[in-house]
Amino acid sequence: MNFRKLLLLFSATSALIFLLSLIKSITLVHPLIWEIQIFFFCTFLIATIINQIGLSRPAKQFHIFYFASMTIRFFLAATFLFLMILNTKNQTVVFISNFIVMYLLYTSFEIYFLIHNLRIDLKKGNANN
Repeated sequence: MNFRKLLLLFSATSALIFLLSLIKSITLVHPLIWEIQIFFFCTFLIATIINQIGLSRPAKQFHIFYFASMTIRFFLAATFLFLMILNTKNQTVVFISNFIVMYLLYTSFEIYFLIHNLRIDLKKGNANN
């Protein structure tokens, strides 16, 4: 995994959140968006590490690691969302919409890094059967 690209995506996402938070006429960003951002960045790192372990194993075992990372990320996200909704008294619809957008955004980051790594392995001819 290329950490420079990861930090670039994280920085771009943070900059977009900051710019959207400057719009005062309509509430697009919940005040707890930075906690959501940090949570998803950490879960993305955990999922990426698990996927990297899976990529280092034979190709027949990769799907086990990928589904394990998806399951872990899903349960962490569901638990985080549940706890935050219980503790958030205002703007719950904005919070949930921000959460869903960030979930989809970080899922697309994970798919991008996964496809990128698989493409490199395919070019090298390291696809173990």
